[in-house]
Amino acid sequence: MQDVLNQLKNRPTFQEQWPNEWEQGLAKGKQRVLQLESIREDKFTMKDILANRPDVLEWWESIGS
Repeated sequence: MQDVLNQLKNRPTFQEQWPNEWEQGLAKGKQRVLQLESIREDKFTMKDILANRPDVLEWWESIGS
C-alpha cells in the first residue's frame, strides 16, 4: 500500500507529462462530461456538483475558454 501512495504522491502532473497536449485533453474531457449530461438529460450536472466550491466551479468554467 505504501508503494501505491508514494507513486501517487510523486507522479508527475498531466501538465508535466504532456506539456503540449494537457490543455487539449482537459477541454476534451469537459466536452465529454457535457455530452454525457446532454444524453442523460439529467437535471443534476457537474455545475451543480461544483456549486458549493466557487473556486473549483470557476476553474471548471474556465476550461476550454
